[in-house]
Amino acid sequence: MQASPYILATALALTLGLTRLRLAPRGLVLADSALRSVLFILLGVAAVTGTLTLWMLVSGLLVGSVFQIAATSSRRLLATGMTGPAGQLAVNGLLGTSASLAAYMIGPVVGGVVSTVAGPGVALIIDGLTFIVMLGAACFVAPAKPRASTRQAGAESGLRILRAIPPAARLFAVVFWF
Repeated sequence: MQASPYILATALALTLGLTRLRLAPRGLVLADSALRSVLFILLGVAAVTGTLTLWMLVSGLLVGSVFQIAATSSRRLLATGMTGPAGQLAVNGLLGTSASLAAYMIGPVVGGVVSTVAGPGVALIIDGLTFIVMLGAACFVAPAKPRASTRQAGAESGLRILRAIPPAARLFAVVFWF
């Protein structure tokens, strides 16, 4: 059950990365935030009312996180695109630090306390509400059109890039398999 959220997300991320298919970063963040918000709130309501089954939970996690990996990369692209080249290192550091704090320290503590005090259904509802904040940020803060790039952007596939740069292919293999 723990790996179920990553099955469809990995398939989509590999499709986007290894082919010429390109989706707008802002659109991916909007789709991910809206889908996860709606599904997590619905799963939370089902849990609170006592109608949530294991298969509903697994299916909800599977469908709800289909854009998760691609949207994480898209958030990074949107944030670094808003700052320009001078602020990219700071933005990447801030995004990495906040993601680590949220995933490994603050999230489990708050989720555990809320689950203990109010129940797991309420924790799911609160989790769904946090994606509304991301949806609002993507709607009102992120630029609709990305900043013009200084390099020539082509529709070259990620697979072609991996073939052309052997160290990148080896790094991909290490990161993907380990």
